Amino acid sequence: MFQALNKTPRLLLEVELKPIQGDRFQPTGFADLGAAVYERPDGQRMLLVESAQSVANRLEHTCLDGNGPRIAQELEGLPYVLAKLIGHTETETSSLVEAHRINSPFIISNETFKKPFIEKSGWAKGKPLAWKKIARAIFFYDPNALLHGVFMANLEDGRIKIPRALSGFVEAEDVREAASGGVKNNPIDPTGKLRAANYDKKDVYSNCPFATDKLPKLNFRERRRELGRKACSPVQFSCYPLAKWATCCERIAPYENAAESTGHGAPWAK
Repeated sequence: MFQALNKTPRLLLEVELKPIQGDRFQPTGFADLGAAVYERPDGQRMLLVESAQSVANRLEHTCLDGNGPRIAQELEGLPYVLAKLIGHTETETSSLVEAHRINSPFIISNETFKKPFIEKSGWAKGKPLAWKKIARAIFFYDPNALLHGVFMANLEDGRIKIPRALSGFVEAEDVREAASGGVKNNPIDPTGKLRAANYDKKDVYSNCPFATDKLPKLNFRERRRELGRKACSPVQFSCYPLAKWATCCERIAPYENAAESTGHGAPWAK
């Protein structure tokens, strides 16, 4: 059975999911859009619960030592790029946690990384891209960037773009809003006039009512795609915890940085 998978271009999975408790969940929201609700051509109301980007972030997080930026001990030996930041701060980041992987400005702007990468990838201005060499170069420095894709917009003319080899999303169908809300109470002074001496920020003291929209689930589907495997669609039931996740992005001033690639030599030795 498994031998047949060797000659097929992709593997498609579709799995029925449900909230781990109850039938409501907090949908993914976007600052300028709200919940990603849409309609199919047949009029069915749909909701994008988890995007391909979100699923990739969750999969990558399973490979980290805690929250990163270093790789988990069980995966030590696999190559990735670690950048040590010095200047206004002294910390580390890596291609495993940066939003654009090895295209991170903390990595690709470092000449000790950029020049060898250009050599290995065969990139040259005004010439066609050698995609096999590019794939080998990316695999040498960080196989994770091949698995989840990378758009190297910060490298010269920005032509190098590798699509995801592993992708997934979660969607719900026939959803309806469940209007709800709450209030942040000030137990001392609901009017908010009583304030701390050195903290006079607006709208953090008084009682603050707020509204939320949650959606009851009727049917969830999770889809994943893996290139290089057989197309099929096994279905099984499982519980899927859904929660409201927020991503906090903090802009950091330019730093001097030192990028180093880990695990070179025999990446699979361990």
